[in-house]
Amino acid sequence: MVIGKKMSVCGGENNNKDPFPNAEFRVGTVWMYNFSGSEEEFALASCFIRQGTVVNKMMIRTTSFPAKKKLKIEAAVAKLEELQTEDQWEELTIKCF
Repeated sequence: MVIGKKMSVCGGENNNKDPFPNAEFRVGTVWMYNFSGSEEEFALASCFIRQGTVVNKMMIRTTSFPAKKKLKIEAAVAKLEELQTEDQWEELTIKCF
């Protein structure tokens, strides 16, 4: 998936509510390298969580960033964790590495 210009990741220009309209599309683990916590990247990650696309783990790499940037990313990860539904709490793990 390519995130372009200033379009909504969940909405896009074609007005689809879901970037993955097939309800059966699931992945066990997503590794997000170079996640900067930008608006577009956060929107993509939040779609993965809200739609239940990621089932087991969302791993976000922060080790390649300076400490100040790392704090911003960890704050974004905390917001992602808040998006989890009660059903996801036991199954889905969101971690920085």
